Amino acid sequence: MTESLIAALIGAFSRAGFCICGEYPQILRPVPQSVFFITAAVSELRTDEPLPDGCAAPVSVTLRLRYLWRSDCDPAPHIADADECLMQTLTDLRLCVTGMRRGAVSYQKNIDRLECETLLTLGGLLRREDEV
Repeated sequence: MTESLIAALIGAFSRAGFCICGEYPQILRPVPQSVFFITAAVSELRTDEPLPDGCAAPVSVTLRLRYLWRSDCDPAPHIADADECLMQTLTDLRLCVTGMRRGAVSYQKNIDRLECETLLTLGGLLRREDEV
């Protein structure tokens, strides 16, 4: 599920014209030359007991998005458009946002970008696909 969620987000953001990549564990190299870009990672996945019919199980996912931009860029319109794209994608995937926390803006000296991290807790159903 985590791979398909990240793939869906990368596809949606790319179609909307955003530069997006998976998050690297240490340093993002090479740094995208885009004025504004996004990294995405799933930091936690929890599933509960399957529903009585056995076809699905409740799932909770913690998604971490980082919006990064150059200091000469006004990030507000980019962030608003990215948030809109994110919410539409999550709606299309039938995932509900059950929690959202946006961090303060910080400067990432090692990549010379400003950054704002958003943590989202998502809830939904993980459906079991029939085997062929």
